[in-house]
Amino acid sequence: MKLLSNKKHLLKSATLLSVFLFLQIMGFGQVTIHSNTCAAATAGWTYTNGDAGLAIQQGGYWLIEGTGDKIISETFDVSGYTNLTLTFQVATYGA
Repeated sequence: MKLLSNKKHLLKSATLLSVFLFLQIMGFGQVTIHSNTCAAATAGWTYTNGDAGLAIQQGGYWLIEGTGDKIISETFDVSGYTNLTLTFQVATYGA
C-alpha cells in the first residue's frame, strides 16, 4: 500500500514539474521586430549614395563605400519591449 502511495506521489510530482517546465518554455520567447535579406530596397527606408560611386543596393547586400553613404531605417516603436537587442551583419571587402 505504501509503495502505491509513493508511486502516486511521484507521478503527481512529475506531472506538476512537466507542466511547470512547459509553462516556463512557453513564457520565454524572442520577437523579431524586423528582418531584412538586403535583396531589395526596403520600403520606408532612405538610401543616400553620397559619394556617387557604386549603388548602395547590390542585390543581396548593401554597399557603404564612403562617409557620405547612408541607410536610414523607418521608425520602430520599441517602447513595449525590454532587453532589446539589435543585430547587424557587417563585412568588409578588400580592406
